[in-house]
Amino acid sequence: MLGGRNNGTSNMRTVYSFPELRNVEILQCMEDLRIPLSEAELTKPSTAIVQRIFESFADIFMGISKEQLGQQPTFQVVETLEHPDLHLDSINLVAFYRLLLRLMIEVGIEDFSLRDLIKPETPRLRIILSAVINFAKFREEQLSVFEEFSRRGEEAVEQRVKLSKRHEELAVRIAHVKAKHRDEEPATLQLKDEMANMIQILRDLKKEQTALSAELDAYKSRKSEVSEKMAQTQFLLGNVKQECNKLKSRIVHSPEKLLQIIAEMNASINNEKTNLSQLEKRSRELQMKLEALAHLEQELLRTLQGMESLNGDLRKRDELLSKVREERDAIERQQILAKDLSIKETQIIRQMNAAQDKVSRLQRSQQERRDNMGLRLKTLQEEYQVVAEDRSRAASKIEQSDKLVKDFETRMGELRRSHETEVASMRTECVALKARVVSYTNEMKKHLKS
Repeated sequence: MLGGRNNGTSNMRTVYSFPELRNVEILQCMEDLRIPLSEAELTKPSTAIVQRIFESFADIFMGISKEQLGQQPTFQVVETLEHPDLHLDSINLVAFYRLLLRLMIEVGIEDFSLRDLIKPETPRLRIILSAVINFAKFREEQLSVFEEFSRRGEEAVEQRVKLSKRHEELAVRIAHVKAKHRDEEPATLQLKDEMANMIQILRDLKKEQTALSAELDAYKSRKSEVSEKMAQTQFLLGNVKQECNKLKSRIVHSPEKLLQIIAEMNASINNEKTNLSQLEKRSRELQMKLEALAHLEQELLRTLQGMESLNGDLRKRDELLSKVREERDAIERQQILAKDLSIKETQIIRQMNAAQDKVSRLQRSQQERRDNMGLRLKTLQEEYQVVAEDRSRAASKIEQSDKLVKDFETRMGELRRSHETEVASMRTECVALKARVVSYTNEMKKHLKS
């Protein structure tokens, strides 16, 4: 048993979902498919005949020609064998069987085996051909579905072209973004370094500003104290001067000591003024430093804003690159889908061409049949005319024959009556002769006894 199929000795018979056609129907359908097959080849199939039929099926329904069948990838298997030349035909046969098995499963012959190729049988071949013809009729009925898939294939091709253009545009944008990124990368790195340095400087200046602010506050507090103390001293000095002026007229003793006290007080006031001017100078210097720090802080803030804007641009660039990668992945998926659709489109085009060829063949066959029927009708008309003429001649002959028959029957009647008369006469003579023989016999017996 080959291929796992039950042969004719099995008690179980496979039930198929398609009707088994008669030989006449199979031969007609095979003629429509342009596959040469005679009734003798159908009733007594050989391996070569079956292989030729199956090669035609592979070409029509699978789009694989006879030349392509010989190009199946069997070289890797052959190279692993010890004597590849001895096994090449067997490997090609198995590869052809595996290819046909896919088609046979589709048409409903799930028990297709190598025996159907090597040792074909008429009942089995009739079943296989019935299945394939049923599939061909079904495929022809599904022509609208085929046209729908053709339309989808064309749309897929258009979508593929659009995606290719989109891919090219994105590739140009990616190249532009990458080039811009490469051009801006040194400046970006430099700005990052400068920003890091400025941030560190800003932190140091912040610390210095805090320290100077504290020192300035201390100087301001001391200035206030000194100013208040100087005001009090001046107020006291004014009071003392007034008192001195009042007492000057009264007090005459030790004017040097009083002058010394006044000189000391003036010296103390001058010292306080000097300290105050120094504090004011230091305060102005600190104020200038604070203003410079504030200006520098504004510059740093603007720089930070620029860096934030640059970071935003970098984030946008990263988002754009991510989007580009997503678009590229989508394009690759669409390209794979387009490739699959292209393969399906090729198969559909082959099937469509085969269907168109079949339609053309059917149209030509129908035209030939119409022409043949016209010729046949004309021939039949001519034959009918001849037959009609022969019939009229035959009718006259029949009349003559009827007349002859009647005459013959009349003569037969007369002959029959004459024959009957003769028979009756012969019977009478026979009876008389028999009586004479009996009388003669009796006389002879009497003479013998005497």
